[in-house]
Amino acid sequence: MSRSLEVKLPDFYNALNITLMYYDVSTLTPHPSHLARAWMLRRKYNLTFFDSLHAATAIEEDEPIVSYDKRYSDIKDLRYVDPRTIL
Repeated sequence: MSRSLEVKLPDFYNALNITLMYYDVSTLTPHPSHLARAWMLRRKYNLTFFDSLHAATAIEEDEPIVSYDKRYSDIKDLRYVDPRTIL
């Protein structure tokens, strides 16, 4: 849970960057539309900041969200996938 995560900055971000590069993982460029949609989702579905941002980004990028958090299944226009169904 993000509430209990403690990181040492900037060491964490440097290690994350190295790990992403090693595994050739690309990241999305943030867009204002992600933040605008997240704001609307927070109000409509009473989501946390990060949950709303993840959902909004998936919607805006027309991608599914894969998560064990079933709350995502209630969000209109979001394609939710429970990871247990793809294993």
